[in-house]
Amino acid sequence: MWILIAVVLMAFGAPIACCLGASALYYYAFVGNINMSAFPTTLYSSINSFTFLAIPFFILAGNLMNASGVTDKLINLSKAMVGGLQGGLGHVSVIANMFFATISGSAVASCAAIGSIMIPSLEEDGYDKAQATGICVASSCIGPMIPPSIPMIVYSITAGTSIAAMFLAGAVPGVILGLMLMLYCTYLAKKNNIVATRKFSFRVLWRTFLDSLVALVMPVIILGGIYGGMYTPTEAATIAVFYAIVVGLFVTKKLKLKHMPKILFDSAVASSVLMLVVGMATALSRILTILQIPQAIANELTAMTSNKIIILLLLNLLLLFVGCLMDLGAAVVMFVPCLLPLAEQLGLNLVHFGAMVTINLIIGFFTPPVGVCLYVGTSVGNVTIEELCKVIMPFVVIGIALALIVTFVPAVTLWLPTMMGY
Repeated sequence: MWILIAVVLMAFGAPIACCLGASALYYYAFVGNINMSAFPTTLYSSINSFTFLAIPFFILAGNLMNASGVTDKLINLSKAMVGGLQGGLGHVSVIANMFFATISGSAVASCAAIGSIMIPSLEEDGYDKAQATGICVASSCIGPMIPPSIPMIVYSITAGTSIAAMFLAGAVPGVILGLMLMLYCTYLAKKNNIVATRKFSFRVLWRTFLDSLVALVMPVIILGGIYGGMYTPTEAATIAVFYAIVVGLFVTKKLKLKHMPKILFDSAVASSVLMLVVGMATALSRILTILQIPQAIANELTAMTSNKIIILLLLNLLLLFVGCLMDLGAAVVMFVPCLLPLAEQLGLNLVHFGAMVTINLIIGFFTPPVGVCLYVGTSVGNVTIEELCKVIMPFVVIGIALALIVTFVPAVTLWLPTMMGY
């Protein structure tokens, strides 16, 4: 009955936090005979973490940099780098999202910031409007892979792994996804007879590189300090906010004090929504633990087969299915504790497992019915959800291919953390 409450509320379009919270509250009150004071205590303790403070600060830093005109600089740099290739603006969209990912760590922020600029330009270049939107939506999902990644922070706290190691684990898959998307953009360009209209110039590249340096310095400050042992990810996030304010007010001079209330409000809303989802998901996850669901899942899968490859394929299918239906943060908090016993039983490295989980769930950003980037894309690109879903399927196949590579080639995710001593 308590699970049915969440399912029914989801079917009626209720926010995911309300669905999870109502289900957990019903169990606490009527099924589990648990003291009701445990519910608010669980919500508070789940987010009462110094490490979790990194999330709102990274969100704020991304919003500040976007308001500072940094997005335009990154797009200009991307044009100078790959604009001369066939279907150049498709490649520009991918590269710009990769650059923006090193600042925001959020797919939604990338989709809105880059998409609003690139979709009209892609149309002018010869791409169909739905295809242009699909490229921007799929490219934005590089954001949660390349550090600093908000989903990686949530996984690290849930599974007890190093945030720095998880950041490194997502970097190579993020680059691979970018290259795969660029290959598909080349195919689309040839199919639509889109020819290169720009020529590569070292002088232009150097000029735009210097102009973009204020944006490119931010990930160096964030990641260099973390891996150099100078500060924690949370401290890095606060430094990023300070740097973004300085850049916006005194370098680009596009950030005005009158903009600050809206930026702070939007960042607070985005952060509070995520924290509320994490809190409600934690409450429901505790119920699953009480009912020994994690052990039951591990026992069922291993009872079906002892073949590690088949079990990993089934895990991928489960995560893909969950990603289609649930918010990524909630899915991580709810399902990672359930799947950790199975991962340990299979002898998986928890950093590798974390990359596998998050990448599978990230695909849910651009798959119906819950894919949040799909809906951002329809708004930014002015296309219907039906039009977008028709062109998004090849990108879903590319995402699944990446998930399988990450699952069955652990070196893809573990090479950088191992090299850095994690």
